[in-house]
Amino acid sequence: MNKRTVAPLWVAGALVLGACMPACHVVAAAGVGFALSQEFTDNAHSMRMEGTLPQTWAVTQRTLDGLSLDPIKIDEPNHVIDAVVRGAQVTVHVRAHEANETVVSVTAKSYGRYQNDLAQEILFRIKERMR
Repeated sequence: MNKRTVAPLWVAGALVLGACMPACHVVAAAGVGFALSQEFTDNAHSMRMEGTLPQTWAVTQRTLDGLSLDPIKIDEPNHVIDAVVRGAQVTVHVRAHEANETVVSVTAKSYGRYQNDLAQEILFRIKERMR
């Protein structure tokens, strides 16, 4: 093969490899069926949970209110909560997924850096309260 045929093959191979690489990973979460799955995408930790949207939304509000020293900001129509937890800006989204399932997504950022451990801890605290 000459250089002209090798270069396009290399580029095609790199594109195929890039398309096959997952953008996120899914991890089975431990629990008694309350947390169905967990994933991490774009610095947001998300978990599918059993429960209706109103149930999950109420538990999420109570959890964030208990963790934040400052008043939390609630966007009721969009089911979004902003809070400051341990100096990090935390944003939580709650959305309906199926009839009795919701998805809770948490991001935490402090001084321009994502605090993934804190986001995951908040997510698991919400999961525990859903029991």
